[in-house]
Amino acid sequence: MPKSEEDFITEFFGIVINGIPKAIHYNGTRHFVGKKEIAKYKPIFTSLDTLLQNTKPKIKQEQEKHGGLLPLALLIPLITGSIAAAAATTGGIATAVAKSNENKEQIRHNAEMERLAKEGSGISGTGKSDPEGGEDSEVDDDLEEIKYCINTLRGFGFDFV
Repeated sequence: MPKSEEDFITEFFGIVINGIPKAIHYNGTRHFVGKKEIAKYKPIFTSLDTLLQNTKPKIKQEQEKHGGLLPLALLIPLITGSIAAAAATTGGIATAVAKSNENKEQIRHNAEMERLAKEGSGISGTGKSDPEGGEDSEVDDDLEEIKYCINTLRGFGFDFV
């Protein structure tokens, strides 16, 4: 059970008046009152009542002085640092997502270009080929493939003369 300020002062007064060095525990910390402190405070401590009357206003003033603008001003670097860290993390995530989408688009584009290249070349089985395998059929196939590529490029906005 934590001691109040009055209990602590009363115990401190008893140690000084009796002149016996001893440790006092208050707010979870140990305070040792030695011979030097006893010699220093003994002439000052005349009675416990006057000591308590003199210290009560000081204790109340210390309790009332919490908060204010200065503690908040000290937190500004911490707050701005946290905001900067969050912004950096968000930027990193956004960059990663953009690169992922770019990679997906590149893969899709490459697959589409391969599909277009295979059409009409006879690789996918949809192209025309001469069953006799004559030289004229090869020229016709090459010509058809070139026409197909030109028409496909026109569909994408290219213009040929």
